[in-house]
Amino acid sequence: MAIGGLECAVGLVVCARLAPLPGGVAMAVLGAGFCAMLGYARVKRVPGRCGCIQWRSAPAASATAVSWPEIARGAVLSVAGAAEAAAAAYQPGAVNRGWFGAGVIAAASVLVLLSVSWPPRTPVCGRPLWLPARATLRTLTRHAVFAAMAESAGPFGPVAGHSRDGCADEFWFPVVAEDGEDRSVIFQVQHQRPTGNAAVRASLREIG
Repeated sequence: MAIGGLECAVGLVVCARLAPLPGGVAMAVLGAGFCAMLGYARVKRVPGRCGCIQWRSAPAASATAVSWPEIARGAVLSVAGAAEAAAAAYQPGAVNRGWFGAGVIAAASVLVLLSVSWPPRTPVCGRPLWLPARATLRTLTRHAVFAAMAESAGPFGPVAGHSRDGCADEFWFPVVAEDGEDRSVIFQVQHQRPTGNAAVRASLREIG
C-alpha cells in the first residue's frame, strides 16, 4: 500500500509538472525498482502476479508467474522518468505541453497494448479476435484430442466443415473408412477465460 501511495504521489508531481527533475528521477527509480523486483520473482519462479496491468481473479493470479509485459511496464515508466529528468536537467523548459502530452499518449498506448492478452481475444467468449475460425482450427489440430481421434478414427478427408454455436466452434472432418460407411468426427472447441486455453470435445457421427 505504501508503494502504491508513492506511485500516486509521483504520478501527481510528474503530470502536474510541479517539479520535473525530482519527479522524473523518482519515476525512473520506481520503474527500475519494479523491473528488478519482478525480474527476480520471474527468475526464481515465484508464483503470483503483481496485478499491474491486468485484472485477474486471485486463484488465477496466484497460480501463474510474473510475465514479461509486467516487467516491460516497469521499463516504460523508468525510461519515461529518465527522459523527463534529462530534459529538465539539461534543457529546462524544452519539454513543452505539446511534447509532454504526446509522451503521455504514447506511454499510455504502450501500457494498454501490454495489458491486452496476446493474441487479442473477444471479451465474452475468449475467441481469437483476428481470423477466429482459422486460429481456432490451428489450435484444434495441435490438440492431443485431435491427434488421438485422427489415429483411432482417421484418416480424415481433405475438406472440413465449420459452424459456430454460441461461444463454441464446431469442426467436422469426414472419415475415409475402408468399410465404405460415411462417418464424420465432430470437434467442439471452446476457449476458456482468462487463459485462452482450448477445451475440446470429440464425437463420431454416422452420416445418412
